[in-house]
Amino acid sequence: MADKRYIVEKNVRLSQASVWKLQRDFYKEQGPEAWTSGTVPFWITNSSLLAKMYADLVVAWGMDAKRRGWIYPTQPIHVVEMAAGMGMLGYLIICHLLDTEHIWRPHGLDFKYVFTDIAKRNVDAWYKSPMFRPHIESGLVDVAVWSPLEENQIHLRKGRYTLSPGEVKTPMVAIGNYFLDSIPMDTFRVKEGKVLEGLLTATSSQPIKGPPTPEHLPDLEWKTEYSPCGRPYDNPVYDQILWYYAKNLEDAMVIFPVAAIKVMDRLAELGGGRALLLAADKGANHIDNVAGWAYDEPILHGGCFSFDANFDAMGRYLLQHGGTVLHNDPKAYLSISAFGVGVAEREVPSTRLAYQSHTGARDPSEFYRLMLAILEGEDPIAPDILASMLRQSAYDPYLIRRFQYRVKPQVSEADWRVKKRLRDAVHRTWKHYYWYGEQHDIPFYMGGLLLAAGYPAEARRFYERSIKWIDDHYLTRYNIGVTYMREDNWAEAAKALDISLEMEPTYEPAQRWRKKVEEYMAEE
Repeated sequence: MADKRYIVEKNVRLSQASVWKLQRDFYKEQGPEAWTSGTVPFWITNSSLLAKMYADLVVAWGMDAKRRGWIYPTQPIHVVEMAAGMGMLGYLIICHLLDTEHIWRPHGLDFKYVFTDIAKRNVDAWYKSPMFRPHIESGLVDVAVWSPLEENQIHLRKGRYTLSPGEVKTPMVAIGNYFLDSIPMDTFRVKEGKVLEGLLTATSSQPIKGPPTPEHLPDLEWKTEYSPCGRPYDNPVYDQILWYYAKNLEDAMVIFPVAAIKVMDRLAELGGGRALLLAADKGANHIDNVAGWAYDEPILHGGCFSFDANFDAMGRYLLQHGGTVLHNDPKAYLSISAFGVGVAEREVPSTRLAYQSHTGARDPSEFYRLMLAILEGEDPIAPDILASMLRQSAYDPYLIRRFQYRVKPQVSEADWRVKKRLRDAVHRTWKHYYWYGEQHDIPFYMGGLLLAAGYPAEARRFYERSIKWIDDHYLTRYNIGVTYMREDNWAEAAKALDISLEMEPTYEPAQRWRKKVEEYMAEE
């Protein structure tokens, strides 16, 4: 006999279900811990290579806007990141923007990056973060609590002004990674030329008194039943897209992105009628991808969830309104799209060229797939290969974390030119390091590579950064002692080793080297 289930809600459209409130409540309650705890996956949509692509697209959009005379003299181009979460993607975009400032600044371009989220805890964390403070004080960065689905104004905390329809005349850029798959949408099934509407019933194993909370989400079971419908929306363009799928697909489940489309319309209002939306997510950017959908249940991530995003439907809606749609290869690991709202393709040639140059030859999602394949192995990796991987990744610190243990044993025996190349790559990668409360000690790993390469003073600076950003650990103090020993600075080595032994008196390498240091000091 099957276990009894209790109905939480019955026969509602997915977009109208109460689970979306649970989603919002989860992110509001968790704040930064949603990412530091590992609950929400993030690297693929927060990689340095993807950030480099976005930074180049922001500049290209600015060049197009400047050429067309769209930029209002006293207004910067606002780059608004929606649901910015931990802030890593935006930080990397800023790094890459500053790398090319000598190119775009002489053209009279000015950018302001605005981190937004519905969780005030996230906004407060960015505002106080030492990673962001210099950029906030310079005017390059601002922050705001903002819900794109509910508010048509963005109140900037530092600048103390508001982005609102009619006030902003310069076209804006919006970024929505790992966001459009987590906001309300509807499910349909198209079969034999008909559109079937999906109605959701959610049940739990225990009775729920009062409204459900994020803690109930893992226990919920979802069941969707489909029945024929005529024109499910009041919007004729929405219905036209659904019937296009019905005409061209034999039997498929279709996710319709009602909220994502509303977000695009809102961005146009906020950008003086023009906006560029950049988004990367799992999902469909072509009808062939839609044809492959066969499930209508969410992917759970602890107290939150997501569906596949339907960039194909978003693009079809935008094309009906004279916009520009750029999709990467539908077979790519991740859908990366650029939506030019209120602009025709002929008006944004620089944006189109920048997009093609990134997704054509070196698609960031395909690089991620390559890294996953390499991660599955355990074979040693040559130091010069790691240096090449870092360069190809746009110097992503994540690769240091994942590959250093397979590289470090080979470093000391490498040619001096290889050591120097690795050293330069480590330093360039450090410029992209973003601390978000994680426990992986990337500065420590970088110090280990530099120490093995024969750069003790530089390695020591990274160990000191490890103490500052991550933790004061006996192994870090021991390694600082080793850097001084490599320089024959026995007095400082003794101090560092003493601290290490105070923290962990039984650590045998520190005990052994402390005795040898004492002998060297006696000989002098």
